[in-house]
Amino acid sequence: AEEALKQAEKLVADATAAIKTTPETKQAATKAAAESAAKAKAASEAVAGPAKAASEAEALAKTAAEKLAAAKTALEKKSDDNDLIAAKAAAEKSAEEATAKAKAALEAKTVAEKAAADATAKAQTDAEAQKVAEKAEADAPAKLKEAEKKKEEAANKSKEASKKAEPRDV
Repeated sequence: AEEALKQAEKLVADATAAIKTTPETKQAATKAAAESAAKAKAASEAVAGPAKAASEAEALAKTAAEKLAAAKTALEKKSDDNDLIAAKAAAEKSAEEATAKAKAALEAKTVAEKAAADATAKAQTDAEAQKVAEKAEADAPAKLKEAEKKKEEAANKSKEASKKAEPRDV
């Protein structure tokens, strides 16, 4: 009975401490959730620029490839035309540069999308942590009340046990 009383007193102390610390924990979780949500929004918005650049670079690469194909076709008909040879060489160089730019733009878009996905995942995790902290704060008074009730029951059992242990006059 004494041990049960000590454990009940510890529960009350822990529940009392929780009531004091849960508002701070909730406040920190709320702040972290708000910050990560803002970062996720900014990262998602930041994808638009690289996505547009990648789309434009891919369009330029396609146009350059079409010009190169046209130059090759024309050169097949007139293989000794110096102007066509120069046009083909220029078209090859342009196509290579456009392809390289498209590849780089696509990589930048991929990096931006990954950053946005990571930021969104962190925002979701922080939002969950905020919910847990809010629940803990809401549950703390009930837990304290339950702990105090258990302490009172343990104290009563301890009193009864000590009364039974007292010697009786016959």
